[in-house]
Amino acid sequence: MKADLTGDGIPERIQIDERVAAEPVTGDEPTIQVFSGKTGEMIWSLPVNTVHGGWNNVYIYRDGGKSFLMTWKPAMYQGAADYEWKIFSLTEDGKEKILASDFFEFDLNNPKKSDPERLQTFSKRLNEYLKKAQLLITTQEGMLRIGNQGTNGESEYYDPSKELEEMERV
Repeated sequence: MKADLTGDGIPERIQIDERVAAEPVTGDEPTIQVFSGKTGEMIWSLPVNTVHGGWNNVYIYRDGGKSFLMTWKPAMYQGAADYEWKIFSLTEDGKEKILASDFFEFDLNNPKKSDPERLQTFSKRLNEYLKKAQLLITTQEGMLRIGNQGTNGESEYYDPSKELEEMERV
C-alpha cells in the first residue's frame, strides 16, 4: 500500500510483515514499516503482534485529501488500563507530527481511578476519527487481521460498554 504520509506529494510505501505479527520471536520486530517515497529508506516502524504486549491497531486516516497514520492501543493488564490513540504524519527522518491524540488511564479495581464520563468522551472522539480510518493491521485480543478482512467494509468502532459496565460494578 502507498500513501503520502510526509506531505511532499510522493507516496510512502507501507509494508506489513504478517509472519512477524502472527509469530513474533521477541515481540519487538517491526511488523509495519513505512519507507520514504523519496529515498526508499525505512523512516518509521512499529511492532504489532499477537502477544498481549504487542496488541495494537494501525490505520490510514484520511482527511481533507491528506493521509496520516493512526494508532489505537487499548492496553489492559488485570484491570489497569492505558488507552491511547494518535493521528500523525511523518517527517523524512521518521519523526511523528501529531495531528490529534488522546490518552486515558483507569483502573477497574480502584473506583477513584475510573471515570465513566471521561471514558465516554474518549470513545466518542476516537470513534469520530475511526469513521475516516482504513484499517491496515490489528492484533487485538490476539487475533491478527489485515485490512478489512471479514468486516464487509464497515469502519472500525470502539464500544466501551464492557469497561463502563465494570466501572459501575466497582
